[in-house]
Amino acid sequence: MAVSADGRWVGGVLDESFMVWDADTGKPLLTLAGNSQAVEGVAFSPDDMHLATIGDDGLIRIDLLRLEDLVALA
Repeated sequence: MAVSADGRWVGGVLDESFMVWDADTGKPLLTLAGNSQAVEGVAFSPDDMHLATIGDDGLIRIDLLRLEDLVALA
């Protein structure tokens, strides 16, 4: 599990995917898929613009988070 630096979003692992929820409402906002193995670790960047995941296979993936998209979904 990971919490964004500003506390607005919470992220959690779901098998090979990572989901982001609104921390206030619990509403799911985003699912990031694409890891070939189960996700073992996650972290938001200090500016909340990127999300890093690492899978069982050792692959590190960094996704750009479009904050305006997350805000629009919240």
